[in-house]
Amino acid sequence: MNRYVLQLMSLLAFFFFFGNSFYAQPHKDPQILQVVSAQDTITLDGKLNETDWLRRFDYLVFGQYAKPGDVEYTVTKGIVVDKPTTDSTYTKVKFLHRGLDLYISLFSNDKSICRRTIGWEGDGMFMKMKDSKGNPQEYKLYWNQAGPGTAIHVENPNLYPNSAVGAGIPYGPVNAYPAQDTGYAAEMIIHLDQLGYTDPYGDIQVLVNIFDPDNYTDTSTVPAQYFKSWWGSEWGVNLGGKDSTEWRILR
Repeated sequence: MNRYVLQLMSLLAFFFFFGNSFYAQPHKDPQILQVVSAQDTITLDGKLNETDWLRRFDYLVFGQYAKPGDVEYTVTKGIVVDKPTTDSTYTKVKFLHRGLDLYISLFSNDKSICRRTIGWEGDGMFMKMKDSKGNPQEYKLYWNQAGPGTAIHVENPNLYPNSAVGAGIPYGPVNAYPAQDTGYAAEMIIHLDQLGYTDPYGDIQVLVNIFDPDNYTDTSTVPAQYFKSWWGSEWGVNLGGKDSTEWRILR
């Protein structure tokens, strides 16, 4: 057997035993996520139909059984909060920027859009982002108000009015179990100059949680199912246990 064949067999054996781990590792819990520049104007309407959102670029995928792919990155950790759940739905979180405007989109195929009636959480995102001085700013974009036609709720004093929008697909009531939903989409803009940033390509420290409560109703106080997952830390410094100092980078 000649040397060329031996080298080829050795190379194939190397990839057979180690290739999968080398391929999968970068697609789980990235320390840094590159933010793509938007080429055109992004309209906050919850439709996510702009060409920029449809481009192929790296993004995060949250969920109890989320799978990594060639541009899909799974996140740091998750936990069952209320009752074991086998929910296989997912939420995609994407980032774009246009100058110092940072756009964030959520797209989920969740079958039960609801709020946790024994708490404050609802389907959607809880995020902390450090300003240019290193102070954490808290953002919430989630359904935590019940009733037919309710809008997604956004909380943060550094957001302009009308800076977030979301809708069910199709638009429906929150906490409507046993009716089955078909998912939701939402988007938000953060004006980074309000946080003291001047470089649109600089590093920003973040942590991102996606809440996924299921089967809650307004008339029941019995816990339904609730799974949450996060990228970086769950709550932030001194609040999230052993991973409390873990932040991730948007660049």
